[in-house]
Amino acid sequence: MSFGKEKFYLISCMHLYVRIKLNNMSKSLPFELSKNEILIEEFRRSKIPYLFIYSATLFVASLFFIMFFQLYGAGESWASSWIGVSPEVGSEIAPIFGFLSALSVLFGVVAAHIYSLNRMFLTNEHVIRIKQHGLVATDKKVISHLNIEDIKARQHIIGKILGYGRVTMSTEGQNATYDINFIVAPFNYVKTATDIRDDYQQNVIDQGGKSIPLVEKR
Repeated sequence: MSFGKEKFYLISCMHLYVRIKLNNMSKSLPFELSKNEILIEEFRRSKIPYLFIYSATLFVASLFFIMFFQLYGAGESWASSWIGVSPEVGSEIAPIFGFLSALSVLFGVVAAHIYSLNRMFLTNEHVIRIKQHGLVATDKKVISHLNIEDIKARQHIIGKILGYGRVTMSTEGQNATYDINFIVAPFNYVKTATDIRDDYQQNVIDQGGKSIPLVEKR
């Protein structure tokens, strides 16, 4: 096999690999890519909120479980004295604290899941912001790079120490603002998104195109 054929074969394999990878990525996305749209990256969010959620969940669930364990024995305990009931009454209400302990764990898992559903994506044509309100309501916005007026990041002192911040995008016309918090290295994402936006806007101007609607349904 000649060098030229080997090079052509290698390039073909690389193109096939990239197409398969992009296709698999698009299947796992919570939105559909248009025909010529390419996913550039997802804004990576910090794991710090998970630590807060799980720490609070462990503390509350453990407290309720200790109360359940102390009261269930129907003996004299600090738990019954603390809530001001007799040991017999404490034994009767102990299952309530067991239920609250299990409920605390469930709330912690749900809170972590909701946090994971809040996401932001950058493509060569749009910025997609997905905001989860509870377990049911989902707010999805698809913003064209043509409509993005300003992209900025902000970090408070704790965010600077832990390496996360808030990314905010404002749009023309409707003066809408879209943001997402706990983004890792937010200023890097701002630079990337700004460069993509500028390139896309300049390309549309060069082709004589017009702005598309602010929000598209997908």
